[in-house]
Amino acid sequence: MLQRIDDALWVHREPKRAGGIELGRTMTVARLPDHTLWVHGPTACTSKLRRMIDALGPVRWIVAPNRIHTNYYPEWAAAYPEARFLGTSGLEQDFPTWPLNGS
Repeated sequence: MLQRIDDALWVHREPKRAGGIELGRTMTVARLPDHTLWVHGPTACTSKLRRMIDALGPVRWIVAPNRIHTNYYPEWAAAYPEARFLGTSGLEQDFPTWPLNGS
């Protein structure tokens, strides 16, 4: 479920356990001035979540802020092939087939 934070800002939270500790996972969606969307820290790309996001506007940017946030990157690349993908330094070497850093 997307939670509206402001006119152009939403978050999606889902459970995440690591080492027996509940950490949680948060994805942020922002609507940019050109009405496209910026997705930060992508979570599981379910059909329900996609419908909610698609209702907000076209996804233009998907950002993996670090290596921890790469689990669902391939799902998002498949779902939004027209989006530009940005990742932290080193991801291009770790995942050479991924469309990263705006390519």
